[in-house]
Amino acid sequence: MYIVYIAVFYIIIVLGLAALAGVFWIDRNWFKRYMKEVNGRVQLAKIRRWEAVYLQRPTVYELWIEVVENGEKRERLIRSSGSFLKRYQREEFIRVVTVPGTDFVFAEEENWQEQNVSAGIMIAVAFVFELSTIAMAEIFPFRTAGYCIVVLYFFALLFVLRHRTEPRACDGHRTRMKYLADLPCDAVIEMLGQETDGAFLLKKETENVKENGYLLSMRCRACEKARYRVFVTPTQNGSAVWIYLLECGNPYALNRYAEQLKRFLQERIGAVRVL
Repeated sequence: MYIVYIAVFYIIIVLGLAALAGVFWIDRNWFKRYMKEVNGRVQLAKIRRWEAVYLQRPTVYELWIEVVENGEKRERLIRSSGSFLKRYQREEFIRVVTVPGTDFVFAEEENWQEQNVSAGIMIAVAFVFELSTIAMAEIFPFRTAGYCIVVLYFFALLFVLRHRTEPRACDGHRTRMKYLADLPCDAVIEMLGQETDGAFLLKKETENVKENGYLLSMRCRACEKARYRVFVTPTQNGSAVWIYLLECGNPYALNRYAEQLKRFLQERIGAVRVL
């Protein structure tokens, strides 16, 4: 009995990790779709090379393309299991979507539906196998407890997905964000330029001096950094703070960057985000 208990326990753990991987995969795809729809810019890219990786399931297609970023031509890689990429084997151009300030580049037709369906099937199969494994266990108390654990675990996964995607509808990161403050422009710049604990640093931009812009550097974690271009313009009741993403260390952490930036501007100048 003890061996059965241990075996069932480890099977539940492995299947649970597989379900977590599926949730992580879907979450990443939803985030990429959000960035594509809200922050993306469409352009026509030249296809340099097309390859299909048949050893992976589902089959993965790789396109090396040439895109224009900040006025410079760069070679980027599109990698997807979407079957629509098959027809680009003999094409010369493809419409792609880039996200300024990040290394994201997607095919315009990409919607991640096939990948999400595959991940959903993996989660469902893992859930069914967990229940089947528990049902075959001969220890009645363990079987009852196992059912409860798996059901609670499944609903916890759904809650995590909902919790992680809800904020993106209203306060998600954008490559251009706007805040309103009741202070005049000079006061806003002075207060934003005050020393902090090192998480934020505002400096006058040395390039494009005519635009009167500033560079705001933000450090979230040890290896996660972001830089923004900031413009402060007058309004009838105060100032408008325009923030443009220049670069970031981890594009998947942009929503966390947005939350930290929002708290900083609220605490420092009492700004409210409107865009």
